[in-house]
Amino acid sequence: MRPGILFFFSLFINKDAYFQTFASTSFDLNMPGIDGFELLAKIKPDFKQGKFAILTANTQDTTKQKAEALGAICVSKPVKDACIGKMLEYFDA
Repeated sequence: MRPGILFFFSLFINKDAYFQTFASTSFDLNMPGIDGFELLAKIKPDFKQGKFAILTANTQDTTKQKAEALGAICVSKPVKDACIGKMLEYFDA
């Protein structure tokens, strides 16, 4: 796993006070060492009020349904204005 990604995960796992107040986050479905569904399953219980967006080029219905079942939205890549707009609208709701 890349050092930057490992640092990111360790901050969530250690529940640093800075991250206990976040309202929303987005991450890719396919990451080295862990996928977005696994990450969401690990952090969601500690951040029940957080809003999560999973970015993916895999826009199959089963992927979207799994994201929704885990309490996130699935946003299609590539990341362009429409993708960013969808996330911001969701995060602001």
